[in-house]
Amino acid sequence: MPRLLVVHHAPTPAVRSLADAVVAGARDDAIEGVEVVVREALDCRAADVLAADGLVLGTPANFGYLAREVHSGDAPGTLRSVPLIFEVMPG
Repeated sequence: MPRLLVVHHAPTPAVRSLADAVVAGARDDAIEGVEVVVREALDCRAADVLAADGLVLGTPANFGYLAREVHSGDAPGTLRSVPLIFEVMPG
């Protein structure tokens, strides 16, 4: 079964609401045959990413940059061993 990994850092109620909406959409009854796995950014490991067939990353932008919890190699539990490319665009 294909696996969709949703990784998020949701420090505010508004971002949490958006993350919850993404997960609810991914788990909609109309979508069959997809396992949805949800991880907080600091709890996600390289093995989670490598086992996924699809990846959704959710994070607020801080002065045009991704939150440290999602991208920083020195933050505990981050995806430092997985090469990722991000493009952050304002509004």
